[in-house]
Amino acid sequence: MYKRIYFIALVQRTLYLFNKEGKIVLPVEIKNMEALMFLTVKAGVKGNSPHFYMFVKALLEYFGAKVVSVNLLRCENSLFCAELNLIVYKKHVKMTMNFVDAFVISRLFDAPLYADHKVLDDRGIRVSKEILRDALQE
Repeated sequence: MYKRIYFIALVQRTLYLFNKEGKIVLPVEIKNMEALMFLTVKAGVKGNSPHFYMFVKALLEYFGAKVVSVNLLRCENSLFCAELNLIVYKKHVKMTMNFVDAFVISRLFDAPLYADHKVLDDRGIRVSKEILRDALQE
């Protein structure tokens, strides 16, 4: 079962995603330098920067593909994998790829993010009032 997650922050080399329903923060380390550079340059996400991701976006748009969503599937050896869900020529197409790459594509197309509940349970940090209070007191 998938749960909706939201991007909340990029701090140094880590993306922070949040599941409102379970109050879970999911940190994802970015190892791909191209993705990190793309995400840290705000103009790169909205502008016409000559990044690989802009090429991917142009290619998907050329073929009339619509990015429906990105599902964070599993975690192996600290690597998050994702399923990019597309509609191409009225057919549903699923592509498995590195989560960070899928995340960047989701940002380019304003597509929603989802995470498998097992990933949230295994790798997420459940946020509580006590955790926040203790963190703020230090």
